[in-house]
Amino acid sequence: MEELTRLAWTRAALPHALRLSADRMGLGQTAPQLGPGADTAELPVLAAELGLELEHVGLSYREIRRRLGRIAPAVVQLTHDEEQRFLIITRSRGSRLHLLTPDGGTTTLPQKTLVAHLCATLEAPYRDEVAGFLAGAEIAAARRTKAAEMLMMDRIGAQMLPGIWLLRTPIGAPLRHHLRDTGALRSVIALLGCHALQYVFMLTAWWLIGRALLGGDMAAHWLLPWGLLLISRIPLILAVRYLQGAVSISLGGFIKRRLLAGVLRLEPERMRRLGAGQLFGRVMDSEALETLALNGGILALLSSVELAIAGLVLSQTGPWLPTMLVLWLTATAYQVRRLYRTRRAWTDIRLAMTHDMVENMIGYRTRLAQQPLRDLHREEDVALGEFITASVAMDRATNTLFTLMPRGWLLAATTVFAVQFVSVGTATATTALSLGGILLVWQALVRLTNGGASLSSAAIAAERIRALYTAAATQTSARSAGPLPEPAQGETLVEAHQLSFAHSGREALLDNVHFEIRQGDHLLLEGPSGSGKSTLVSLLAGMYQAQSGLLFVRGQDARALDATSRRRAVVAVPQCHQNHIFTGTFMFNLVLGCDWPPTESDHEHARQLCHELGLDDVLDRMPARERQLVGETGWQLSHGERARVFLARALLQQPDIVVLDESLAALDAENKERTLQCVLRHAKTLILVAHR
Repeated sequence: MEELTRLAWTRAALPHALRLSADRMGLGQTAPQLGPGADTAELPVLAAELGLELEHVGLSYREIRRRLGRIAPAVVQLTHDEEQRFLIITRSRGSRLHLLTPDGGTTTLPQKTLVAHLCATLEAPYRDEVAGFLAGAEIAAARRTKAAEMLMMDRIGAQMLPGIWLLRTPIGAPLRHHLRDTGALRSVIALLGCHALQYVFMLTAWWLIGRALLGGDMAAHWLLPWGLLLISRIPLILAVRYLQGAVSISLGGFIKRRLLAGVLRLEPERMRRLGAGQLFGRVMDSEALETLALNGGILALLSSVELAIAGLVLSQTGPWLPTMLVLWLTATAYQVRRLYRTRRAWTDIRLAMTHDMVENMIGYRTRLAQQPLRDLHREEDVALGEFITASVAMDRATNTLFTLMPRGWLLAATTVFAVQFVSVGTATATTALSLGGILLVWQALVRLTNGGASLSSAAIAAERIRALYTAAATQTSARSAGPLPEPAQGETLVEAHQLSFAHSGREALLDNVHFEIRQGDHLLLEGPSGSGKSTLVSLLAGMYQAQSGLLFVRGQDARALDATSRRRAVVAVPQCHQNHIFTGTFMFNLVLGCDWPPTESDHEHARQLCHELGLDDVLDRMPARERQLVGETGWQLSHGERARVFLARALLQQPDIVVLDESLAALDAENKERTLQCVLRHAKTLILVAHR
């Protein structure tokens, strides 16, 4: 314990430790300070201000031994007393952890030492019980350690160890940081090096055999180095294949995580304006970006190595063929650009057709009822005509790139060589170099044209999903002043001054709005459709941002609050068609908004709410009760049952204000009364939105 304490950072020094970690990751910024009343819940926000991402992970007693070494870099809370000491793990190598020490240096520590300390707290209540059981069972002394470990695993294996955070580069950081962290940059360099080396080995092997044949000295001593060079290519080729997979996995995983983060951070208003067809098209584009960019990028990189080596070979034959190569590469670049332009036009039409098709499928019954049959498919026919025209142009550009450029090089370069050979003559070695260089360039052009076509498609897909990619870099969390005390009766919770909001391109729904909500208020917000009730609810819950005016939550500007504080203040239960049951267990859908991972008290509170909301009958029908899988691929819930799940989910978050946006409309009179009484018992402050 003394050794661990010496290597640990105090709570006051933790900002400095995180700053040093950020410097080591190339993300260094000015270190903020933890406030005197702050706790470990402030650590993720503190790390975010340093340009880091700190994510709390739940490791169970059973997992800690095999997973602790895999989470580096990480922050581990060593003690949970008033001093709150922390270890900073920078990396792990085998069974040893590399730690950042308080003096700014690094040292190593056996992983089992830290594991033993972290597990000791959980083992303490059961240590005497286990020891007594082993003594009574007369277990041999040599086997008692292993037996005690197995008994502990069976008794407390599922209990979670608190105070472990992953320390990572934020997903919105520049690509170069992720390339460094994932090792993708090193893999790319190694890939190019291995490919170039095996290519040089191949050329050297054929140069040796060619020299022996052309020199008339085909002896056994030429065959040995020739065979060794060819055999030496085998591990290099295997390394190239392995590194291609490693680069694809690293970059593919980054692209997926980046786009997912962008989707989660996309403004709700912008998401709402996208139709189902456009969203479907963006999903397809994200798949195309990952597949085509990685495959095309690797092909283009490998072909560039081959072209560079082939250019060196041709440079030994005189000025004509190298000049011809430069001109042909320029023409190839032009054809790739031409294919990009035609494919982009074709993609625009295709995506527009996809969007229209999905939207027309959704509204097909309405079209049959309102649109004359003679005009039913007129727009589709026009779109198909444009699509065919664009397809013809793209096919011509594709055929020109794939067929004319590689084969045209063979014809043009051979013609130049033949003219040179007939007019001035060449030596035997020069002839061999010329023909070999021409064939090498042809092989590289085949790879380059395929890679260029894939990259052009990837560039088009990247344009379509650029908004998702850039949205991941949006800073969504501000730093709060720490947990606020329980509001007193009558205390002002929300206050608005001159609040205004308008959807894009529309007239203002809310204009110069003033209101005040106090603790204990029960308010009814009533109005006709389109009057701005749901918009006001979205402003309160933080889903929309007002164009003008001020909104204060617990005396603080709502824009300065972090997402967690905002959700603790106001929780809105939207209409059923705007809420979601996720594919997971019934309990998961209930405790989704609680602190994660949820505790047993959260589960017990959820069961109590289910009883009060009349969901016991639903649970009784489920074979696995609250562990039953629900959602699209599981047990299907009725509208009324879903509405009560949404209400329970909101109440479990224990917010200051609960807003029900016509959330009781799907319930019958009896269940509506029962549900309303439950909400009134648990909601501290309630806003009920109803349609007039």
